[in-house]
Amino acid sequence: MEAIDKMENALADFKIEGVTTNIPLQRKILMTEAFRCGQVNTNYLEEHLEEILNT
Repeated sequence: MEAIDKMENALADFKIEGVTTNIPLQRKILMTEAFRCGQVNTNYLEEHLEEILNT
């Protein structure tokens, strides 16, 4: 989980102005229990997008 924590910190510190990014979505994905435990596959986002967006 050290890599996930480092990525979360990097995304939290990243500042972009003038364009919309998907950084907020990436941060939400990183914080899900399934992602942190490695229980994801190539369909993860498709299967859990609504749940992730509602957190």
